[in-house]
Amino acid sequence: MKMDILNPHLININGRIYCKYNVEKPAPVPDEFVHENNETSDAWWDDEPDCQEEENVTKNSKGLYETALQIPSSFFKYIIGNRGDMKKRLEHETKTKIQIPGKGQEGDVIITGNESCSVTSAKTRINLLVASKRWKQPFTHFISIPLTSESVKAGFQDFKNKVLQDFSKERGIDESIFQKPLKLHLTICTLVLLNESEINHAKEIFQKCQHEILSEMCNGVPLEISVEGLEYMNDDPGAVDVLYAKVQCLDDSARLQVIAGRIAETFAAAGLSEKQYDRVKLHGTLMNTIFRRNGKERDNRNRKSRESFNASPILLNLQDFKFGQATFHEVHLSQRLTTAQNGYYSCTDKITAL
Repeated sequence: MKMDILNPHLININGRIYCKYNVEKPAPVPDEFVHENNETSDAWWDDEPDCQEEENVTKNSKGLYETALQIPSSFFKYIIGNRGDMKKRLEHETKTKIQIPGKGQEGDVIITGNESCSVTSAKTRINLLVASKRWKQPFTHFISIPLTSESVKAGFQDFKNKVLQDFSKERGIDESIFQKPLKLHLTICTLVLLNESEINHAKEIFQKCQHEILSEMCNGVPLEISVEGLEYMNDDPGAVDVLYAKVQCLDDSARLQVIAGRIAETFAAAGLSEKQYDRVKLHGTLMNTIFRRNGKERDNRNRKSRESFNASPILLNLQDFKFGQATFHEVHLSQRLTTAQNGYYSCTDKITAL
């Protein structure tokens, strides 16, 4: 296995950037790096921080250096490892003591040691371990731009009727895979927020976007957008899982794309979203095979169990379909797999463009 030293995966932790390299490791691989299918993980981290005092590493009453990490309980099992091997390894290599709340309990992970650098090293390694596991969890929230104007909803209903009338005999096409009209939206980025502390942090970052991005880019002037045209998420139009609508500003500016990109970058820099190396793909989902079971969005991570559909005739006949227009006026921090009273996703927070 070769190292991709020119393009490593980067992880932002408290303003520091760490690199994840794929490397060969001649030593035996510990149990905690073995997946369920008995394949070994290639995640070895360049994780040694500079030896310097950190604000949240202090001395306790016993004269030991100590720090507390606010980590969701769902990650405790990774810090402990199989038969406690990961915790023992971390403690041995960093010369620290790591205290983790008991099973079924929430609370801080406490690290203590004789040296500040030892505590800092253990803290960094735990943060990197959690970060590497975070993006393998189902996302819980997402940043969205509602597309629920009456014009777009009516256009979507017209599109749905045409597809069901003309192409319902095509493989995999049925009513259950269509988005709900009241949930039409553009997705900017997805987030994994696993406790109240992380949600509050996301809300703080979101409000920064209000002042530093929306106010600057919109300056109180409405941004009119047009929803038209179709695209799909894979290379084969005959086997599609997601079909979505494209959007563009009526003034032919790139403001919406810039706004979306800056918001996504802000959340990635805060460590709340995965870094996107390409620009944000603004998309309004129209049909998604993950909805197929009872017409509801499911947290189905096993794509092999999803039945794709043949989108070829739809793309051939409705490629330039015009769904309508909408005014861009707010961005939501939306909670996945929820429905609010207005039919849209439950809103954890929102910022306005006007």
